[in-house]
Amino acid sequence: MDVCYRCGRRVYSPDRCPHCGLTFCEEHLPPDKHECIAVAEEKGQKRSKLFSLLEVALFLIVAGVIWWLVNRNH
Repeated sequence: MDVCYRCGRRVYSPDRCPHCGLTFCEEHLPPDKHECIAVAEEKGQKRSKLFSLLEVALFLIVAGVIWWLVNRNH
């Protein structure tokens, strides 16, 4: 017998979250029901990669505009 990490309810057939490995009752097993730290971290990493790509794209656009402004009279 284990205890649900989220609500403290006794769990006779414990289930573990495949992402964080903690024990939860049937109600709190889905990652969104127990605010899974591992899933939130994965989303944060994906968001971080997206912002990095956006920064590179913005830099290239600005560099292109500057190049065009410098070379438009030639």
